[in-house]
Amino acid sequence: MRMDRGEKFNKKKEQKRYAFLNKIYKLSQQGKLTWKRMNSEKLSKVALKMFLISVIISALLFTYIFFISWSEKVFAKKSLDLSKQQTISEKTVGATPTTVEATKTLTVAQEPQKESSSTNQEYLEILDSEMEHLGTHVNATNTPTSSSYENPKTSVKDKIQKESAINSKDSQHSPNSIDNTDITLKNPKSASEEPIKTSESLILLTKDPTLTSPHQSFEELSQEKFEKSNPKINSIDEYAFVSTGGVFLFDSLETKTVVGKVRYGTFVKIVEEKELEGEKYSYVIYYDKKELENPKQGWIKSSHITPVAKYVTSNPKSISLQPRKKFAAKVQNVRGIYLSRSTASNKNKLKFYVEFLKRNNLNAFVIDVKDDDGMILFQSDVSIKYSPNASKFSAYTKQEIREILSNLKAQGIYLIARIVCFKDPTYATTHLDRAIVFKDTGEPYMGVYKVPWASAYDRELWQYNIEIAKEAIEVGFDEIQYDYVRFPELTKTVKDRVNLRQKDNETMAEAIYKFLLRSKQELEPYGVPLTADIFGLVSSVIDDLGIGQHWEMISSVIDYVCPMVYPSHYANGCFNLPVPDAYPYETVYNSVLDGVVRNKYLHSPARIRPWIQSFTATWVKGHIKYGEEEIRKQIKALEDLGINEYMLWNASNNYIEMKYD
Repeated sequence: MRMDRGEKFNKKKEQKRYAFLNKIYKLSQQGKLTWKRMNSEKLSKVALKMFLISVIISALLFTYIFFISWSEKVFAKKSLDLSKQQTISEKTVGATPTTVEATKTLTVAQEPQKESSSTNQEYLEILDSEMEHLGTHVNATNTPTSSSYENPKTSVKDKIQKESAINSKDSQHSPNSIDNTDITLKNPKSASEEPIKTSESLILLTKDPTLTSPHQSFEELSQEKFEKSNPKINSIDEYAFVSTGGVFLFDSLETKTVVGKVRYGTFVKIVEEKELEGEKYSYVIYYDKKELENPKQGWIKSSHITPVAKYVTSNPKSISLQPRKKFAAKVQNVRGIYLSRSTASNKNKLKFYVEFLKRNNLNAFVIDVKDDDGMILFQSDVSIKYSPNASKFSAYTKQEIREILSNLKAQGIYLIARIVCFKDPTYATTHLDRAIVFKDTGEPYMGVYKVPWASAYDRELWQYNIEIAKEAIEVGFDEIQYDYVRFPELTKTVKDRVNLRQKDNETMAEAIYKFLLRSKQELEPYGVPLTADIFGLVSSVIDDLGIGQHWEMISSVIDYVCPMVYPSHYANGCFNLPVPDAYPYETVYNSVLDGVVRNKYLHSPARIRPWIQSFTATWVKGHIKYGEEEIRKQIKALEDLGINEYMLWNASNNYIEMKYD
C-alpha cells in the first residue's frame, strides 16, 4: 500500500513537471524568433512567388501587345501610303481599276512580310535585353523561401499528407519559375557570329552544355573548393547560420550566376571570405535536408549569415570539434524502458519488468542511480564525501547491486545508469554556498520544480557526478546516461536576480561542454559509452535554449545524444503543427531530422538514440491518447531516418504491452 501511494505521488508530481515544461521552449528568445520567422516566411512564400510570377508575365504580355500594336500601326500606315500612291498612279497613267486592284493585292501581300521580318529581329533584340535585365534583377533580390523544417523524403511527405492536413502546406512548396530558368540568359556567341533568329533558339542556346565559357563551370569551381575543404567543422568559429530568408547562392564572384537559394536557419561552414565592390562575400558549404548525401556550396553575401559562436561562447577557440574516440553500446539497437529508483528498489517489480522486456521485444533498462531528488540507489562511498544524505535511503549495498545487475545481464539485458546531474536538491541544500541563490536574499532558487537547484558551474559537483558514474560502472552498469545536464530554465528577469555562480566570463554552454569533456576523459579508460539527455528542441534552434545545451558542443563530445522528443513537450506551432502532441510521427521526424543534419557537420558526432513518449499528456490542450498506434508512429519516424533504437519514457513505469520493433 505504501508503494502505491508513492506511485500516485510520483505520477502527480510528474504531471506538474510536464505542465511546467511546456513553458520551457518559450524561454529561448533566439529559438522563438526562429520559429516566428520560419512560420511567417512559410505563410508569405506562396503570395510572394505569385506576385513575382505575375510581374514577369505582365511584363512579357505588355511587351508582346506593344509590338503587335506597333506592327499593326506601321502596316496600316504603309497600306495607306500605298493606297495614295496607287490613286495618284491611276489618275496619272490612266490605269484600269482591275490593274490597280491587282497591283494593290500583290503589294499588300509582300510588304507586310518585310515589315514582320524587321519587327521580329527588333523584338528578339529587345527580348534579349529584357532577359538580361531579368537575370540582373533576380540576382539582386532576396526572396524568402519555405521553412527549413521539411521532410527530405518524397515517400514520407506523401504519408504525412495522408495523415495530416497541416502538412499540405509543405507539399505546396516548389521552386518558382525564376528558379527553374537559367537566369543569366545571355548570348555567349561573339558579335561577329550569326545573330539568333528566334526566341526559342535563344533559350536553347543558353542551356547548351557544349558551349564554352570564359569562366570555370560551377562544377569545376565546386570541386576545386571541395578539395580544399569539406563540411566538417573543427571549431565553433567556422560555424554559422543563414539569418535571412531566401539567400542567393552564387557559383563564383566573377560570373555571379545564381545556382540556388539557401533557406533561413540553414547551418553552414564558412570556408573563405572575400570583398568585392565594397560588399563582403563568404564561400560556404552546407547540407540541404532534401539531399543529405551531397553537400552544396557557393558564395553568399556575408551580411546574410551570423556566427553561431555569438550565442554560445565567449571564446570560440576554446571549443574544439575535432575527432574524438567514441564507444558503441554492447547491444545493437538498444530499445529500453525507464525504471525509477522506487521501482528498481523492489526486487519483485524488477522481476516483472524483466518478463515484460522478454514478452515485448525490448532489451534494456535505464535505471535511476542518482535520481531527481539527488538520492542514490545503492550505498555510495563517493556520496559520503560530497553529499552525505544522498545514500540515506539507498535500497542496496554495493555487493547486493552487483549481484542483481549480474543476474540481469545474464538474461541479456543492457543496463544504463541514469545520473541526474544538476537538478540535485540534496546536494544544493548541503552546499548552499555553491547553489543557485537570489542575489538580494541569499535564498535558494527553487524553480518550477519547487526544489533548490545546484549550479552547473560548480566544479565540485562535476567531480561528484563523475565519481558516481565510475561507481556505477564498477558495480556492473554498461552505460552512463547524464540527465538534467543543464542549467534551470530561467526568464530574463529571474536570470538577472539570481547568482548562477558563474566562473569568469564562461557561458552556460561552455560550462556544460567542459563538464562533458572532463567526464569523457575520466570515463574513457572504462570503455563504456557516455550519453546525455537533452531537450528535443535543441536540434532545431541556433542557441543553447538558455539552459546550456547546444547540439554541436554536446554531440561532438559524448557517445550517444538522447533528445527527449516527446510530442507533448513542443509548443503549439512547432514544425507548423497546431498541436504537436497530436502528430507523433511528424513531430519526432522533424525534430530528429534536424539533429541528423547537424551531425553531418561533425567529425565524430554522437549517435542519436531518442527518448519517445509512452504516456498521455492530459494537461496539453488538444492532446491525444497515446497507445500502441501513437508509439508505432514515433518508432516509424525514427526508422525512416535510419535510427533503430530508442527509449520509452513513462514516469510511473506503466508501459504498453505490444511487440516493439
